[in-house]
Amino acid sequence: IIVSGICAILYTVTGGIRSVMKTDVLQFIVLFGAISGGVILAVSMNSEGVQGIFKDALAGGLLQPIAPFDPRFFSFDPFIRITFWSGLAGVFVAFSARYGADQVVVQRYFTARSLKESIQGFWLNTILVVVSLLLLVFLGLALYSWSIQTGTAGKGIPPLKQMALLFSAMPAGMFGLITAGIAAATMSSVDSGVNSCSAVWFCDIRKTVGNTNHQGRLFGLVLGVLTTGMAVLFIPLLGSHASLFAMMNKIINGVGAPLLAMLLSGMFLKNTNEEGVVLGGFLGLCFSLGSVVFIHNLALHYYAFVNFFLTALLIVAFSRLHKGSDFQSYKQYGFKFGLNRT
Repeated sequence: IIVSGICAILYTVTGGIRSVMKTDVLQFIVLFGAISGGVILAVSMNSEGVQGIFKDALAGGLLQPIAPFDPRFFSFDPFIRITFWSGLAGVFVAFSARYGADQVVVQRYFTARSLKESIQGFWLNTILVVVSLLLLVFLGLALYSWSIQTGTAGKGIPPLKQMALLFSAMPAGMFGLITAGIAAATMSSVDSGVNSCSAVWFCDIRKTVGNTNHQGRLFGLVLGVLTTGMAVLFIPLLGSHASLFAMMNKIINGVGAPLLAMLLSGMFLKNTNEEGVVLGGFLGLCFSLGSVVFIHNLALHYYAFVNFFLTALLIVAFSRLHKGSDFQSYKQYGFKFGLNRT
């Protein structure tokens, strides 16, 4: 954590968004290469190849609800961890927030030379994300198949230990490549977050005009150090049985869903004003973070769905309360800004 954090902070503070994007390209190549290399080696190590991997996954129930069919998959019960409906609603909200409202991603759109180039980059990103996720899923199935063939499945060996055993059986250097891929993904998240927060602070909050390079670098340095320090302090407190995947999904969805509600309310809801967005968005964010802490049995993806609609309702309610405000419509302000930007 410390090494990845220091590296990401240094090149982000030094080069800004240009440095972030150039290193992200290289980091993606390393990450994608590690995933692809792991899949190729896992298939070659299986005596039956791809067919054997899917055969073991099917026998172990890893392909549910595809076969054998699990009727709970289409259940409307909000407390089942993952269903078709929770995944459809939650993933739609979460990805819409990430690719439509999150400054970490949106900052890349504004670096494009034209709208056409920005759209092309978006679709290329979408295709590569889907391919990468499918490869990761297949790598997980290959890991399970390997544990079946080697007899380590069902013996109480933790998944990370099984993964270590798998890597130890691979050719020299493969474990280093996978580790480099993980480090690349980590730095890609840190650098984007630090740069986007710095941009928001100086361009939207302080509205500073003039030379802010020195201040921006200092702000990014402090923010990066705080972020890395928090990770070093709090990650060990999670314990060995905590699900980092579930926790991060709840937190990211808890913050992203209110942000998406604020953006869409300004685009599509009439009479939305500044007070309604600020108050409704703030209370929606508080509720979202509270739901992460106090609501434990809700389906994983419903956190984003519920937080989005609650924040939208709060924005509408507070906008109506402040209907006589002197501020112009938030929707009109958004369109005016868009026209000026164009």
